[in-house]
Amino acid sequence: MKKYMFFLVSMMMGILLSACMFTKKADPIVLPEANDIISISVSDENAAATCTDKEQIGEILSILMDMEPTSKLSVNDFPNVNDYIKIDFNCSDDTVNTLFFYKENKTEYVEEPYRGIYIPAPALNTIIGDLLNGAGS
Repeated sequence: MKKYMFFLVSMMMGILLSACMFTKKADPIVLPEANDIISISVSDENAAATCTDKEQIGEILSILMDMEPTSKLSVNDFPNVNDYIKIDFNCSDDTVNTLFFYKENKTEYVEEPYRGIYIPAPALNTIIGDLLNGAGS
């Protein structure tokens, strides 16, 4: 009986320890509906640009909806990095949804304040870079 009890206690401890080591992934990102978005504004410390092209807006939304959630936490209004790009979704009801795009340790991230941090497809960097480079022209 003692062996059985020791075995049960050991199993319970193992389960509890493994549960503590599990890291929760970010909740799914919350984005406005494509038909509610009037424009997407992107800005960094050097440039700002606005996209009103529905096809490009759809492409950006598609990339954002297909991101990989991480176990990193978003605990502030802004990311805890020095350089980031602010992405604003300007909606028809006058609301603005904000995300942040940045690189840290050679990995690109998108952060939704207080909700989660995600890894986007590399295409997002290309689209945002093209928008910001076009703003400087």
